[in-house]
This record gives sequence, C-alpha cells and structure tokens, in this order.
Amino acid sequence: MHHHIPDFLVELADGTFLVVEVKGLEREQDRSKEAGARRWVNAVNHWAKLGQWRYAKIHSPHQLESVLAVDAEATN
Repeated sequence: MHHHIPDFLVELADGTFLVVEVKGLEREQDRSKEAGARRWVNAVNHWAKLGQWRYAKIHSPHQLESVLAVDAEATN
C-alpha cells in the first residue's frame, strides 16, 4: 500500500474539497500518483459520504488562485 499526501487540500465555500498537486517536472511516478488520486476522487464521490471532491494539478503555486477561481465558477 502506498501513502500519498497531496500538496494542498482546499475546502471551497460551497463545501467542495479540492485536492491540489503542484508539479514542476513530471516523472512517471508523478503520472502514477495523479492516476491514483483521480481514482480516489472518483471513488469518494461515488461513495457520496464525504462530500464532493475534485482534483487539480498545477505547475506553479502561482496558478492556485486561478484554479480556485475557475473551480468556484464551475460550481455556481
């Protein structure tokens, strides 16, 4: 079993949780972690007992604000 801790967990104003990964250079291991995180988000959303979750990958911490703004617009 592999344990992975994402870079950020953000709770949006509407109660949605956002799993955020910041990636500079991408390696095969990073692609595997992303696939696992997306599977986890899909499974948790399907289970429907822990609220709504989304996954976002950014390449710079400076992109976080724009990702949050886009995600907030998508949920309105």
